[in-house]
Amino acid sequence: MAFIESKKVSKGIAEIKEFQKEIVLENLEFSFQDKKILKGANMCFQKGKKYAITGESGAGKSTICKLILNYFDHYKGKLKIDGKEYKDLSEDALSMVISSIHQDIFLFDGTIRENITLFKEIDEEKIQEVLRCSGLYQVMQDKRLGLDDYIFECGHNLSGGEKQRIAIARMLMRESPILILDEATSSLDRGTSKEILKQILQLKDKTCICITHKLSQEDKSLYDEIVEIKEGKIEKIAKTNSSITA
Repeated sequence: MAFIESKKVSKGIAEIKEFQKEIVLENLEFSFQDKKILKGANMCFQKGKKYAITGESGAGKSTICKLILNYFDHYKGKLKIDGKEYKDLSEDALSMVISSIHQDIFLFDGTIRENITLFKEIDEEKIQEVLRCSGLYQVMQDKRLGLDDYIFECGHNLSGGEKQRIAIARMLMRESPILILDEATSSLDRGTSKEILKQILQLKDKTCICITHKLSQEDKSLYDEIVEIKEGKIEKIAKTNSSITA
């Protein structure tokens, strides 16, 4: 995800306790440094559905996700979650309902357990479930690593794929109803990437928004809708009518 500095200029007071229905974009426009990035986007992300957002670099994919994450409020048009306008939300209103993973992964000096639980007490059964879903369990088995083995800041003793697995595990550990993945498996080989995405997209009651530059015909079956963005506009929304099978 290309970095754009957050420029929130106001803070509302509205809170979101749980995600019930949908996130809606209505004629959404967004500019940065006098460059218009989004040009009237209209979209509805419904609870429990899986979405792939595709398009060339700079098309506006990551900007849509940053807006959904509440990084900015200097947009035009409307952006709502369960009927509440984003500009009315408090700064931390979405912290419990949305989790995300980007290409730039932050890991800190500490154990694998600490990096995925963020020092919270988590049931061991839940940890093992997340390790398997993220593909981290197999890596730990292959490298003979345990949850209490140490990793260095920025994961200097890990490969890119291993760091991505830890980041995915951390995201899943939060159990947020909305998951945003920006090229979340780009450092993995195609087979592993597809298997991990499949595991995530099979999670019940999760709303998943996945950014990708390329999407094969086979991969399309993993999603409910494919959203194509070109030059800041949503060009096409294709419903796949496909269910994910094991």
